This record gives sequence, C-alpha cells and structure tokens, in this order.
Amino acid sequence: MGVFEMVKVNVPITPGGKLVRAHVVNPEHFAGYQNGVKILVPLLDHEGVHLVAEVIKERIDRGRDCPILVTGDRGAGKSTVILEIALEIDSKLDIDKIAFRLDDFNKIFNDNPPGGNGVYPQVILDEAGHALFAQDWMSRAQKIVAKQLIISRIKRQIIWFAVPRRMQLNNQLRDMPYIWIHVSEPAEYKQGYAQVHLSPPGPDQKWYLEKYWEPWCAFVYPELEGGLWDRYEKKKIDFVN
Repeated sequence: MGVFEMVKVNVPITPGGKLVRAHVVNPEHFAGYQNGVKILVPLLDHEGVHLVAEVIKERIDRGRDCPILVTGDRGAGKSTVILEIALEIDSKLDIDKIAFRLDDFNKIFNDNPPGGNGVYPQVILDEAGHALFAQDWMSRAQKIVAKQLIISRIKRQIIWFAVPRRMQLNNQLRDMPYIWIHVSEPAEYKQGYAQVHLSPPGPDQKWYLEKYWEPWCAFVYPELEGGLWDRYEKKKIDFVN
C-alpha cells in the first residue's frame, strides 16, 4: 500500500466521549492530506454548529477554559460562524461580549463570571489580527492578554479569536486555543463551510515546534441575519471608522 493510500477516518464524538445527535451529510468527507495520510472527517449540515457548541460546553463543564481560534480569508464568514456557535451556547449573547480593542477585551474578560454549573461566559475578540498583530507582540497590552490566557483556566471562560491566518497571532497566543476552526468559500462569493480541528493529546506533541492539529469534522452553515447580526455590523463599522 502506497503512503497516499493510508486513510484515517474521524467520528463526531466529543473529546470526552459524548455522542451528540447531528445530521451527517457525508461520514467520509475528504479533509486533505496530513503527513502523507488522507484524512476523512464527517461532514455535517447546520447541526454541526450544535456539535461544536457541545464540545465547547463540555470543556467548561470539566473545569477548563476554552480558547477558540477562527481563521479564514476576509469575508469568508469568520464572524458569522463565531456568532452562530456563540448563540447556540448562549441564546442571550449580545454585542457587549464582542471586543475589537484590547482594552475592551480585557474589561469583558475581567467582568465575566467564572464558568461552570451551567454558566458559559464568552468573550469575542473580533479582528484579532488587528489587535494582536504578530509583529507587535511585545506591546504591554498583548503581554496582558497573554498572561490572562495563561491563567484563564481558573475562570473557565470561552474566548474567541478571529484572524485570517494563524501566523498573524503572536507566538505567545498561537498555540493556546483548544479548537481551531477554519472557514472558506466552497464557491466564489458563497460563504458557509467550516473545518474544525482539534489537537490530539499525548506525548507526541513534544516533538512539534507548534501545536499539532488534526481535522476533526466539517460543517456547513447559513448566513446570519437580523437581530444580533445587525447590531454586530453597526459596532464593527464604528470600530473601522
């Protein structure tokens, strides 16, 4: 058997072993090659949002924090997928949990209650590439964020970062996420495809210069309209201006 004939198939079970009911469109969706191995993952419909939300809540329920990195080209749907999953976790979430500046991020982080017992505090740092630009990683504000994330397990918070590419985050933050979601356009001008990566535990991680990620599942999602999305867009335009 040639090296490119080796296949690894992942299944949609949470890292804690919980089965989550979700509609699988294709149980063996091609997610690319990794170290010469063809990776097949389950492709879910919009219920993939629910699956990822359950993985995040499981993390908090087990006494951990849950930093999540969301990457993708500009306009590919990073903010949409963040808000859809965040709303699945907490239907009352609003723009007061979204930050575009480090000072606002710090305030939300500090004001959020500890997670656990059915409480899932979230903070969203949108446009993290702007706030945490890799070449500016030595700034005082970035050091504060890095230190907060080091101790964030104590408060068990859900922390979202949106940035086009992983390398645009400074190296103090790049490997802290528990989940990495990459969004892309399956066709020109068409949003709605996300690939979810997890980092398998175990001693092999020590051999990698950075955290080793594996595709875990993929899902499709629709556009988000009205309500929170309209308030989010207004807040983002205010930030851009």
